[in-house]
Amino acid sequence: MSEGETVELLVSQTNTLLSGVGVFFTVISVYLAGLNYVLSEESALTKSIAFLFVTISIGMIMAIMLGAQMQHTGLIQRLQEIDAEGQLTSAGRAALANYTDGVHLTPAGKVTIDATVIWFVWGSTVITFAALVYLTFVYKWRVNVTPIALGPAP
Repeated sequence: MSEGETVELLVSQTNTLLSGVGVFFTVISVYLAGLNYVLSEESALTKSIAFLFVTISIGMIMAIMLGAQMQHTGLIQRLQEIDAEGQLTSAGRAALANYTDGVHLTPAGKVTIDATVIWFVWGSTVITFAALVYLTFVYKWRVNVTPIALGPAP
């Protein structure tokens, strides 16, 4: 695989990541709307079934994201191979820098851009899932619907 193909696939991986994040938050938003407007007055069994479905959805998204993360690691290794051969161009070095360069947070080391993205994805997932458990089974939702009285037709 050439450097150009590898860099192109890395850019495609970023698009996949952004699509996955978009789908993740769409699922969460729809579930929260359902909790507020539909499930707030339902039984624990009904809430558990709805929670199971959203858990399956999140699980599928995270499995796809894990696969993308593994592919990303392979693409980075390919860039490192090309670099070891001394054939990496500036575009390839810039793509590889996301994995090798980063922000110096401590004297002992730095956090790379790729590592930061990975921590945000998995950390956000854990925090969001914990919040969904709380909002589904602990939080007492108040009905947020204003009743409208319809009068007789004119």
